[in-house]
Amino acid sequence: MRFILKERIFSLRESYYIRDEDGNEMFEVTGRLISLRDKLTLSDRQDNTLATITQKLLTLRPVYTISRNGQPDAKVKKDFINILREGFSVDMEGDLPDLRIQGDIFEHSYTITRDGVTVAQAAKKWISLRDSYVVDVAAEEDIVLMLACAIVVDRITHEEEEKEDEVQHDSGAG
Repeated sequence: MRFILKERIFSLRESYYIRDEDGNEMFEVTGRLISLRDKLTLSDRQDNTLATITQKLLTLRPVYTISRNGQPDAKVKKDFINILREGFSVDMEGDLPDLRIQGDIFEHSYTITRDGVTVAQAAKKWISLRDSYVVDVAAEEDIVLMLACAIVVDRITHEEEEKEDEVQHDSGAG
């Protein structure tokens, strides 16, 4: 199933909306605009919380936890240095097999796999002012988990781009 994830602009809080391929609004992701750490909530159209995405503080590399009611937590960790491709591990609690996210850092295109089999793909669209991703989730897969993983990848890549911009600005201001 295909979903379009778009970041809202001109909002008093950080938020995304997620539509299906027919344009129906299916989910909303909200968070505080300014907070000590990233904490987002993924909800359905009836405002039921389906997942909470929380950034772990004081880590060497970005780590987010995806918590869902009645489901094992998932920890998304960015790989240490990988020059050609961007990678993330998704460590699933319980007996569930882990996921792997691999992507092209220049194209913002990512594939989520389980045991080498593609379960979802996310690709950034460059046609609007807002960030937007197309997320394709394989049949029978956990849609909420796959969308939450795509959101985490977007958050981590944004954080890194902002840090690079700050470094470039600081070094140029000298």
